[in-house]
Amino acid sequence: MVKVLFAGDVRGRLGALAEKVEALNASKHGPFDAVFCAGEFFADPAQAGAQGPTEPALQDDAAASSTAAAAAAATAADNANAEGTVDIESFIEGTKHFPVPAYFVAGRHGHANLNPDGVTLATNLHFLGRCGIKTISALDDLKIAFISGSAQRAHASSGSVPPWQYTPDDVEALASLCKAEQPDTNAKEAGASPQAWAQPDILLSLDWPKDLLLNLGETQQPSLALSHPGSEHVRTLSIAIAPRYHFAGAEGIFFARAPFRNGLAAVETVMAESDAVYTRFIALGRVDPANKNKSRKWLHALSLEPQWKQKQRTEPEASPDLAPCPFAKDAVAKSASVRQQQSSGAPGTEPIAAREGPQGRLTQAQIDRLHAQDAAQSSQYFFGSKRKRGDPKSNRKKRQRRRRHNVAPRADCWYCLASPSCESHLIVSVADEVYLSLPKGGLSAQHVQIVPIGHEESFAAVESITLEEALKFKHAVASFYASFDCVPLFFERNVILTKAMQRHAFLEAIPLPLACTPTLLDALKREADRCKISFDEELPDLGPKDFPDLAPTLRADGLLKLKARMADSDEEYMYIEVPGIVSPRIYMVPEDPDHVDDDDDNDGGDGASKRNVSPARKNLPLQFGRHLACSIMGCMHRVSWQDCLVPQDLETRMATAFTDGFKAFDPFQEHDEGKQE
Repeated sequence: MVKVLFAGDVRGRLGALAEKVEALNASKHGPFDAVFCAGEFFADPAQAGAQGPTEPALQDDAAASSTAAAAAAATAADNANAEGTVDIESFIEGTKHFPVPAYFVAGRHGHANLNPDGVTLATNLHFLGRCGIKTISALDDLKIAFISGSAQRAHASSGSVPPWQYTPDDVEALASLCKAEQPDTNAKEAGASPQAWAQPDILLSLDWPKDLLLNLGETQQPSLALSHPGSEHVRTLSIAIAPRYHFAGAEGIFFARAPFRNGLAAVETVMAESDAVYTRFIALGRVDPANKNKSRKWLHALSLEPQWKQKQRTEPEASPDLAPCPFAKDAVAKSASVRQQQSSGAPGTEPIAAREGPQGRLTQAQIDRLHAQDAAQSSQYFFGSKRKRGDPKSNRKKRQRRRRHNVAPRADCWYCLASPSCESHLIVSVADEVYLSLPKGGLSAQHVQIVPIGHEESFAAVESITLEEALKFKHAVASFYASFDCVPLFFERNVILTKAMQRHAFLEAIPLPLACTPTLLDALKREADRCKISFDEELPDLGPKDFPDLAPTLRADGLLKLKARMADSDEEYMYIEVPGIVSPRIYMVPEDPDHVDDDDDNDGGDGASKRNVSPARKNLPLQFGRHLACSIMGCMHRVSWQDCLVPQDLETRMATAFTDGFKAFDPFQEHDEGKQE
């Protein structure tokens, strides 16, 4: 029997962990034989003000690395202090000593002394390696599986992959080896026994496995919203290895999942309950001695007898806590079907009126009111195109003006409230002309969108009353973000690729940790250069006659400057602003040389254009704001919103959590309560 501790994301705070372990060793709970560290072990050198190695994640890997913005802010605040890096170096140099042997995996950041096969970094500090299984003789031959960091590009040569990262090929090789040792789905017929296969005792990883939360009831879900459903590669490894315990970090929360059936046979759902092997998944928070919040617990103790010593494998006691395999094909197929339906707006998704119950964010009275407003605004007319460009210094040619249409709500528009595709459970606050909602596949749990209720094409074209409500939401969101040391990145794109493309205005707000902002302007220029665009045009201040009825705090807002700049122009643009850091600025999208005038005889009857996207439009960075935020926060694997989709029940809980946190800042809180009466 060995007595061990497990820690979550250390993030360079090794001294704090050592002090805690030393205190526990001297207490009635000790002594302990070893410490195992999952998650992010090293601090981010870029944020810590030190130069050091770091690698971006594979962009198409569904890994969970970026937490909700509040947790991201805390992380950035930790990393902004270079003490974490100095702390690690003091152990390497021998001026500090860790009290017991510590075995760790790395995260997205590493150290120059690491080796893919593992290395002793300092006395009692052992890096397990890139990806593999090891037996630790000093711990009674405890069998440890591990996977460090995040996925790099497939088939990358070994020399180009940092020792603390892995490729999909590494995972496949280890998984294949373990699959060969596991009893297959015909084990009983072949006369084999699952007990003949020695289950690894522990799996350590940075990320959670994808689909981990499937087959869990509402009361068994994590108490805090997650930023991402997890990593496909870690899921693959968990199935192949079927560890007794799986420890991970990355999300910054504590979560102990009910033990579940695991392994190849469990995934196929053919192995009898008596023959199944079980895995207990435990996520741990970030090392922080000052944190007493149980939902972010970062240290866990276990007494373990290695699996090989057990003459007969001990099953978890049959109880209501036992769960079926979340990776089973039937569970995953059902979840994938739901996600596809949610993301596509396909027939079968419920219209807004069918979701007024506890799963939705709106009462029936609000739904009726919003439908009425939506219908009333169906005949709105956008600003004309007679006025010339207002910038006298511009030497651009006046763009060809295009006739505007009366824009009615569209059945295929996600943002029109009467549409069957509208996801009302994501709405977190409602005014008369504008609503606030979480996006599908949000970058974090506090990522929101400010959306006009009417089918308006851009914020440069909305009526003054709509704009005023949007400004109030905008300022409230900024104040909310400031409460957890973040600033908002606001981004709007007013771009149309084809006439069939629905274009309902929305302003994105993505929280950025304050510690990330010193490099924001450089990052903006770098991303713009990469996309071959420019945000050099800063929006001018308003004149004394512009919007005189608005409060001074609102008159300084970037959206008003945008409206004054665009006036009645129908030119397309991208707008970006980070208040106090990046002044409001725009990129004017060049005229489409292949544009076909929007005459009625070019309309197929359903609003669909007969032309395809022109070559000039194919490379426009429509996700520029999100891409910039991901590059700043080091989570490039979350650029695509489709990779960040979560089940609807989790979306609903995220919306509820946001509403509760935002309540004190919501300028329309009393307004909403009055409308619900």
